[in-house]
Amino acid sequence: PEFSKRAAAVQLQVGANWAENRKGTNAIGVAINERIPVRVHAEEHYCQLNHFLTCASSPVFSPTGELLGAINFSSKQENYNALSLSLSTMAADSLQNQLLIEESRKEHLITLKELEYSMKNNPLPLLSLDHENRIIRANQAALRILGKDAIGHEFSGIEGFIIEEIHD
Repeated sequence: PEFSKRAAAVQLQVGANWAENRKGTNAIGVAINERIPVRVHAEEHYCQLNHFLTCASSPVFSPTGELLGAINFSSKQENYNALSLSLSTMAADSLQNQLLIEESRKEHLITLKELEYSMKNNPLPLLSLDHENRIIRANQAALRILGKDAIGHEFSGIEGFIIEEIHD
C-alpha cells in the first residue's frame, strides 16, 4: 500500500509521460530516448521525489523497427534486484517476437540459428521476408546480426547460420 501511494503520487502508472524533458533522468525516459535497456537506481533519478525508486526499462520496437514504447519494472530502492534489467529486456524481446510472429502469418518467416550464438544470446533472431526475399520485419536479435538498416534489403543468408522456416 505504501509503495502504491508513493508511485501514484509521482504518476508511476500506465500511460504516464516519463519523457526526460518532463521528469528528468529516469529509466523509462532514458530507454525511450537512447533506445537501450537501462536501470536507474535511487538518487540516479533527477527528480528527488523519485529517489525512493529503482527502475529497469527496455524499449519495445515494432517488427519494422519503429519505437513503440518501453517495458518498465519499478520497486522501492531497497528492494533492488540485479536481475530486474534482464527481466525487462527479456519481456521486451518476448513481446517484440510475438508482434513479429503475429504480423507475419501470411509471410515467409525464418529464424537464423547458430548454436554458439544462440546459446549466448536470447532470443532467436527472427526475420520476415516478402515474396522477393526482402526483409520486411526483424526482431532486435536479428538486427544485431544483420545491421540496424537491414529492413528493406534482400536476404540471401548468412555464412555460419542455419536458416529454418517457421510455419503456422
